[in-house]
Amino acid sequence: MAEARLPCPGGIETWRTSAPGDFAAPAPTVPLSRHIFRAPTRFDKSGIVFRAYLNGQRRHFTMVGGQESTRSTLHLAELFRLADRAGLLADPDLAATRMAQAMAVRGLA
Repeated sequence: MAEARLPCPGGIETWRTSAPGDFAAPAPTVPLSRHIFRAPTRFDKSGIVFRAYLNGQRRHFTMVGGQESTRSTLHLAELFRLADRAGLLADPDLAATRMAQAMAVRGLA
């Protein structure tokens, strides 16, 4: 089994693979990616942008053409939970604050 050291959010540095050069995703990220890219896939950008917003890589969760509203509030809440479980929230306190703000905008304050 090959081993590679790669920088990865959440502190996961070692990914074990079956063959050299074949990098498998860490298991905790699989449910998150399946959730983000579930049908209809034309709306997957909202999940990617939302996670960037939660991680402080964007100042807002506003997208061109109102695309931020293409996924339900429940979808975004599950995305937050799965990203947390996978250890992919760079600053959990910031992410929690931003999640609360996003939910308030959607009427869940």
